[in-house]
Amino acid sequence: MGYESRLYIIQKDKYNMPMSLIKGKKYKYAEAIASFDLRKDYDVSDRMRLYPATEYAIIGDDCDTWITCDMYGEPLREMTISDAIRILEKAEAEDHYRRRTPLLTMLKAFQPDEWDELAVLHYGY
Repeated sequence: MGYESRLYIIQKDKYNMPMSLIKGKKYKYAEAIASFDLRKDYDVSDRMRLYPATEYAIIGDDCDTWITCDMYGEPLREMTISDAIRILEKAEAEDHYRRRTPLLTMLKAFQPDEWDELAVLHYGY
């Protein structure tokens, strides 16, 4: 199997809600707009895991669980959409991987003037 990656595109809290205490740590709320399973792509995940830990938490697909870290207990890593695009394009220029094309298309489709502050979170599983 190996280390796999899922990316969450989030909209940071535009209502400035108070931070929530989750698992003994304070987090800000973010809405997950989309997610994408990149699967095993070390050229991308190795670069994304160098980004700083996020202070945001998102609600899982079950609508009940807060996601604050990945399956290995590592914090979610946050980057801008433009940084995620740059990482994916650099990896794609070095070696083609079919999952990157639809992900890049989706990331490039987000128009900044139509959204509040967006970011990408890296989640390992």
